[in-house]
Amino acid sequence: MIGSDAQATGVLDSMGSMKKEHSPDNSEHHVGLGQALRSRHHWAKIAVRLVVLLVIAGLLYLAGHYLGGYVPDAERWVEGLGWIAPLVFFGAFVVLTTLFVPKTLMSIAGGTIFGLGWGYLYVIISSVIGSVVIFFIARKLLRKPLQRKLAGHPKLRVVEQAASESGFKLAVLLRMTPFNYTVLSYMLGASEIRFGSYLLAMIGILPGTFMTVYFGFVAQHVVRKGGHSDNLSMTHEIVMVCGLVVTVVAMSFIAHIAHNALKRASEQIESRDREST
Repeated sequence: MIGSDAQATGVLDSMGSMKKEHSPDNSEHHVGLGQALRSRHHWAKIAVRLVVLLVIAGLLYLAGHYLGGYVPDAERWVEGLGWIAPLVFFGAFVVLTTLFVPKTLMSIAGGTIFGLGWGYLYVIISSVIGSVVIFFIARKLLRKPLQRKLAGHPKLRVVEQAASESGFKLAVLLRMTPFNYTVLSYMLGASEIRFGSYLLAMIGILPGTFMTVYFGFVAQHVVRKGGHSDNLSMTHEIVMVCGLVVTVVAMSFIAHIAHNALKRASEQIESRDREST
């Protein structure tokens, strides 16, 4: 299971290089919001993400020529299911994310199927339920095998140790970074973190989840627009897309700040361990 930590490469690689960056002259560890705003590299990464979103939007619009007409029928079918629809979504979300289907895909599906408001609520509820299920699977059934796996992955071991000692604060930061939801839930379940702290730390998923649900919501409208089955005005569509752009930019800075705070916390633990030896 832990082998899928490749999905968190950006977070882990930077943490794995902390020994090389331990010099007090290295200002990367102290990057705040102001420095992030002035960072050309950070803005370049945001620009790349926005270009990717633009390409995806174009592809969805083209797909809408073939699929857009079916979207209203699908919406009516979901509405016809009534309260069964969210229950099915909850169950599918929990089962699939436990089996390492990316939470991002499920969040996008939630926004596409249920819209922004209800979709966001259902994804948050599903994420909390899924994280609880994974926590107890890891804590009660798989703790020893997971800890053996962690021992063979030094980068993950540093994160696990930091989470065990810093608890709630570090778990929130981890939830705010691009760290894989399922891998992180299993890893925290195998750590010493208390269940209460683990559960409360789920507030860290709120910004990122909103972004992915919003993307699913916008994607549905783009497909409908391509199939000429969307009755929203062009102005409404532009405002909706601009809202997504603002959300992506804001989330990039939130993740950037959380990432740097996480690096500092992990470095302190690694430094202390070196001193104790």
